[in-house]
Amino acid sequence: MKIPHVTALLACVAVIAFASGAAFTEDEAKPKPLSPQAMEAKVMQLGAACPAHEVLKRLAGTWDVKGKAVTHMMGDIPFAGVVTMKPAWEGRFLETAYEGPGMMPDQKMLGAGVLGFNRLSGKYEGTWRMNMGTNISFITGTFDKDSNTFHYTGSAGMPDGTTWSLRQTMVIESEDKLVETQWTTPPGGKESMAVQMTYTRRAGKPTTGK
Repeated sequence: MKIPHVTALLACVAVIAFASGAAFTEDEAKPKPLSPQAMEAKVMQLGAACPAHEVLKRLAGTWDVKGKAVTHMMGDIPFAGVVTMKPAWEGRFLETAYEGPGMMPDQKMLGAGVLGFNRLSGKYEGTWRMNMGTNISFITGTFDKDSNTFHYTGSAGMPDGTTWSLRQTMVIESEDKLVETQWTTPPGGKESMAVQMTYTRRAGKPTTGK
């Protein structure tokens, strides 16, 4: 299969990688021209699913979620809902949807996100959005096989105009139980727990996707 403009595409990728501030030795920084065929093969390789994507498939299914939001003004606020996770695009991504009671009567809290493994960056990357706001949150991280734990970092804009740092872990305690914890750090402040929740898998076959 021929990919048009593949040379220009990879050239753009190289510029972005250089601008990100990655450290290279003098030899590594020298251009290493590839033939159009080799570039095309590299694009195909980076676009294919790999073992890192198999970890995401372990999360597929329907989960009952119970947790708490930790606040300084109102104390712990309990919540509960249902999360559905399903693989998409031949296992390259995991689509997530949340539904639970809102803060007001007859109100629903809805959320949706996408999680994937970027073979170019070597990181897991995700987005999240909810009907209670207009922002999209971004996270990036790794998976530690020894502890069965995802480690993510990100940031979030606050109503006062400041940006807080985010840290999140998701532990696969078993194939039927996940524990997710989120921490936030304000500018110049200390990190504190913001959310903790437990996922319990519902019985039945895992949710499949395209």
